Amino acid sequence: MTIFLDINLIVGIICSLILIWVLLNLKRSRSDGKLVKKIHPFRTMLLFACPNRQSSTVYFDVSIKAQKLEAFVKKNNGRFSIMNILVWAGKIALENCPEMNRFCSGNRLYLRNGVHISFTVKKDLKDRDSKTSFLKLNLSKFKTFDDLCERIKGGVKEERSDRETYSDKEHSFFSSLPNFIFGPIYKLASLLDHYNLLPFWFYKEDGLFTSLIITNLGSLKMKPGFHHLYEWGNCPIFAMVGKVQDEVIAKDGKVEIEKTLPIRISFDERIEGGLVAKFGLQKFIDVLENPEEYIKN
Repeated sequence: MTIFLDINLIVGIICSLILIWVLLNLKRSRSDGKLVKKIHPFRTMLLFACPNRQSSTVYFDVSIKAQKLEAFVKKNNGRFSIMNILVWAGKIALENCPEMNRFCSGNRLYLRNGVHISFTVKKDLKDRDSKTSFLKLNLSKFKTFDDLCERIKGGVKEERSDRETYSDKEHSFFSSLPNFIFGPIYKLASLLDHYNLLPFWFYKEDGLFTSLIITNLGSLKMKPGFHHLYEWGNCPIFAMVGKVQDEVIAKDGKVEIEKTLPIRISFDERIEGGLVAKFGLQKFIDVLENPEEYIKN
């Protein structure tokens, strides 16, 4: 009798676990995106063949003609920087090519609700130990470039102030936890995200749940590198920008020197193919090379 009951109990537990697993996999809705239902069979296979961002990252090395860009910034008497235009270019490119505003989660493809761009802010450029944080912006809220500039100015000022921001509180809390506690919490949060069970405020505030991350090493007078894509969050594109430099270019059989802005982009190929990525990238480049056509003061 005892053995029979034990077998029934074991079977019941197994059936319950299978039911829970099925129900978890049936949950497809997320608060930060809409499920993309019609995708090419190859892309469906790719979501399983490349289960994480490190296995699906491709890299683009881009050189932007910077003459008009620098002249435009100078013409406006330092009212904004190249960084502001980079963010605006990202907004325009993602709005014109919404396929690039997708992300992968739980072996599924989603179209993000709105265009969100995060960029890094260093509190003190002269202090090596000063904090670095992500400033995340919902670009869908900004209709004009001036509105965006005001928001960036306010956000940067807040991040560089002594006031404790959301990211400060988040980093302080998790870094204070011992490894044996933080490790399981991180794995649990990743599992909840995989099954679309993370609460909305996680997606809203965290700078790694975003359409695009931009980091500007030009402000540090550095050349750009190829950056990895973070496994935490769901950001599929990372753009690392370097300093404006002189570049030797062959034009009509002659050698010329041009001012260029180097950008290196890491891209999750699971969200779309190379042809679509090309159109999105071309729009991004065009805004940077011809800012006056896209920014009306």
